[in-house]
Amino acid sequence: MKVKGKIIIGLTGVIFSGKSAALNIFKTLGAGVLSADNIVKELYGDPKICAKIKKLFGTVDKQKITEAVFKNPAMREKINALLHPLVMKKAEEEIKKLPQKIIVFEVPLLFEAHLEKNFDITLAVGVNKKTQSARAAKRGLTQADFKARAAAQLNNEEKIFLSDVVIENNGSLKNLETKIKEFYKNLW
Repeated sequence: MKVKGKIIIGLTGVIFSGKSAALNIFKTLGAGVLSADNIVKELYGDPKICAKIKKLFGTVDKQKITEAVFKNPAMREKINALLHPLVMKKAEEEIKKLPQKIIVFEVPLLFEAHLEKNFDITLAVGVNKKTQSARAAKRGLTQADFKARAAAQLNNEEKIFLSDVVIENNGSLKNLETKIKEFYKNLW
């Protein structure tokens, strides 16, 4: 998905690391931004894709599918095999349309789906377990649900090891913003 004249950054991190907050900061700095989760939401609007999802799960209810995929690795693999290629195709179309030179694409399962080759830079938002757990509780997730979702992804250390750049996010939003601004200005 390399696009001439653009720097495409794959943004990832574990659940509750602050990926979405980071993406919003990049947007305020002038980067073009995309979210794999938002593209998936768009795909759910396509009747052909919904028919395939219903065939796999017996439903298109996102909550029920989310519960199923976090409890059953085989079902997770099936939905990922269906959606990942479609997400990447849609993202490439969108990236070509964006006028910005720097594009940040939030992909929670970037390394799990082996998508790193599609990016000029991979950036992980890192978080310690204490902060991550506190954020999960603040959002109303039970410890069991939090652990199930976290287990479905590579852990923080693995994502950090695989990434080109790491921005730790254990502090305030302002602290995260300062770190991202520093990184962003060095891209120019």
